[in-house]
Amino acid sequence: MKVNNETKVGSLALIAVALLILGFNYLKGTSLMNENFNLYAEYADIDGLTAGNKVLINGMQVGQINKLQFDNKSGKIRVDFSITEKVPIPIDSKAMVFSSDLLGSKAVNLILGKSQTILSDGDKIQDSMAMTLSARVEKEILPLKDRVESAIISIDSFVTGLNQVLGEGNRDNITASLQNLRKTTTRLDSVMVKVDHMVVSARSIVKNFEKNNETINKIMKSTAGFADSLNAQSGRIRGIITRADESLAHFKSVLNKVDKGEGSLGLLVNDKVLYNNLTASSKSLDSLLIDVRRYPKRYVHFSVFGGGKKSK
Repeated sequence: MKVNNETKVGSLALIAVALLILGFNYLKGTSLMNENFNLYAEYADIDGLTAGNKVLINGMQVGQINKLQFDNKSGKIRVDFSITEKVPIPIDSKAMVFSSDLLGSKAVNLILGKSQTILSDGDKIQDSMAMTLSARVEKEILPLKDRVESAIISIDSFVTGLNQVLGEGNRDNITASLQNLRKTTTRLDSVMVKVDHMVVSARSIVKNFEKNNETINKIMKSTAGFADSLNAQSGRIRGIITRADESLAHFKSVLNKVDKGEGSLGLLVNDKVLYNNLTASSKSLDSLLIDVRRYPKRYVHFSVFGGGKKSK
């Protein structure tokens, strides 16, 4: 049986159309061989999501966006998508729209819940919206911008103050301050040299103490023994001090009586007439002794035979 050319052309055209449909669906991610599991979600803003975008679970593509439709009653956008993989999706799962790359391509990420109840074909899933790249940048850049502006203001204030400090009127003061600082540093160096010498001397003293440690210990022991002996004799010393106090008190009472003219010594000290008489007698006695020395024969004469003359 011969096949005519028209039949051949028609068969080739059908095969080409079938291949075109299969290739187009393959490129869209739609599998004609598997049964699709359809869900939908309603969003107030889809941020540029389009039909044909991927549906992911933990980064793996499990479906695609089929249709977008605006709801006039609610003012929201209904997004229908199909799940090609046999993945159980709990009822508390969420469909989150997010940017899948740096170019801003959108996709839906299914965040699986923990409920034991599984969504059925055609059910509604909770919507969710990830923070956009611009929102993230704004969130992170705005605080940085504020800090940069604050830093710029601080730098400007610092530069202004520095210009005032480094002005012509203050240059001489700064130069003088630097010179004083240099002098102070020089003095400090000399002081540190002296301190080094003092440290060396202190070390030598410590070494001498270490060498004479036994002698110092003996001196300390002797001092401790002397202190013990002094402590043992403290009773006797206390008695001596007491007796000395008593003697001083008695001597003081005697002096008080002498001052008052009591007793012979008091009369002798305080009676002026007696004092004057004694003084006169002392002078007369002194004159007599002088006269005796000059003229002893007037007062002393003797004779061996008892017949001597008296001198006049």
